[in-house]
Amino acid sequence: MSVLGRGSLLVLWSLLTSTGACASAASSAAARPAERSFIGTVPGTDAVVALVATDTSATFYVCGGPSTFGSLTRWFSGTADANSLHLTSPDTATVEGTIDATTAQGTLNLPDGSTRPWTARPKSVGTDEGLYATVDQGCRTGVVVTQPTAEATPSVQGTWCNLSNDHVQVTPVMPFVRQGSALEVLVAARALFVSPVVLSSP
Repeated sequence: MSVLGRGSLLVLWSLLTSTGACASAASSAAARPAERSFIGTVPGTDAVVALVATDTSATFYVCGGPSTFGSLTRWFSGTADANSLHLTSPDTATVEGTIDATTAQGTLNLPDGSTRPWTARPKSVGTDEGLYATVDQGCRTGVVVTQPTAEATPSVQGTWCNLSNDHVQVTPVMPFVRQGSALEVLVAARALFVSPVVLSSP
């Protein structure tokens, strides 16, 4: 019968604990919901939209352009599954839609009873395209970056707000100024950094 020395026992303990840690990390990654991002428009308006969704929840942002940033801009959240989403905003506007591998589309239902269609495509890989946000003065500023290819010049559209429900269009800083994954924008010459919107927890 062999007797393990103290050094051998330490090596065995290290192997056992590291294997458990790897298994735990793998289990955590497997449990993390897959995230899909889409970028699009509200046809007939100057608004853009961005959607970040898992198979259980979603965040949707409508960012109005020069003529609609004060009337159409809203954040929506709610439930989603692999094929559909049902979202609401704090002012009772709703978004209904369908999702598949190549497109997301649906209807924006506003508090005044009007409806508008929206359509979006998957976020382009290898670009800065996506939905970005930060909270400033008690309100969530949203920015949508559109960049169909890595060679294309990004288009940036965003709206700042505060608790008084004031809305101001953000000014993009080009080329991008970065802090990690965050991008700089200007609000009345004041710098803000907006970060990618992520639903999945690590």
